[in-house]
Amino acid sequence: RGLGQEELSVFLKETFGKNANKVKPSDYAHIMVGKITKDEETEDENVDSVMDLDSSQDFIMMLQNLDLKKPFNFNSVNSLSVDLVETFKYSVSPLKYLAEVKSEDEYTYVHTINVALLSMSLAKRMGIGGSELLDIIYAALMHDVGKMLVPKEILNKNGPLTPSEFETIKAHTLNGVMYLTNQKGIPRIAILASLEHHVKYNGGGYPTIAQSWKPHFVSQIISIADIYDALRSNRPYRARLEHDKIVAILRHDAGTGLNPKLVEVFIDMLKEQSRE
Repeated sequence: RGLGQEELSVFLKETFGKNANKVKPSDYAHIMVGKITKDEETEDENVDSVMDLDSSQDFIMMLQNLDLKKPFNFNSVNSLSVDLVETFKYSVSPLKYLAEVKSEDEYTYVHTINVALLSMSLAKRMGIGGSELLDIIYAALMHDVGKMLVPKEILNKNGPLTPSEFETIKAHTLNGVMYLTNQKGIPRIAILASLEHHVKYNGGGYPTIAQSWKPHFVSQIISIADIYDALRSNRPYRARLEHDKIVAILRHDAGTGLNPKLVEVFIDMLKEQSRE
């Protein structure tokens, strides 16, 4: 801004002429001279999985020690949100860093972080960045906090749920909302995503809401990420599904359970990143 013809002419002459080695960043009022480099400490090549981040481990420890009687410390959520953006900001294919679940006890924690990485990738694909992107990651990390309040024998049950147990599982959305609304300093979108991530695009799902209600755009992003990672993971009641089968399910649910435009963007993103 403010660059004039004379200053530009001098810059070109000194940059490509015999005095090129003498050019310094301070020589020009309206031109900044330097190199574009990657931050070696945050390049994605330094991690094999999203779980390699120290902040991922801190986040899991925070969830494992959740105490309803004490104020929630969101430092670990903030740290992991920033780390996800910084670590994968140069990566063309962050999806290759999704973590694999090694035991049923860790599924909810690992799944939540995977959903955050997937949500971040889809949001970036949609052109979202800055503080809005951080809020989406934050909301994805907190969307399943209500499951921390579900008894483990139900959450990790190896077999079909009884109707009563399924109702307990479904209640995790409202329980999560009630827990988060009692905390201070949490973004409102995180509370809304906790409520809506199982609400279908056409108004079905749970919890039961008004027929005209449309889930927030961020909740729609998280829903797709949530379903994709759940289907690609081994569960007690079924084996992980192949990629083509998952894509077919997403397309089948587009327009009813899921936002059709977001589904196509997500599938295109998967297709492109699988070639990297």
